[in-house]
Amino acid sequence: MLECRLTPTDKPCPDYWVVVEPRNAWNATSCDVTKCDVDDLVMLRSSLAVFGVTLLDVVIFRDDFRWWSLHELACGTTEWTFEQPVPR
Repeated sequence: MLECRLTPTDKPCPDYWVVVEPRNAWNATSCDVTKCDVDDLVMLRSSLAVFGVTLLDVVIFRDDFRWWSLHELACGTTEWTFEQPVPR
């Protein structure tokens, strides 16, 4: 993901990201959303911040039409309280 951030282009890569992660029920070893996923979100947010990226959320979708917002699981809200982006 950082390759698009670090590759020079005509237009800069956005500073606010949402990651969409599909998970398939047939792959039972990685299908369930756990506390480890929430912990990974917190760690990934910190890591991406070093590169000037604000990770708004990781949304996990399963093939049985269930989905989770890791931001909501981590913070207990669907509202983002991050600073508003400054136009470049």
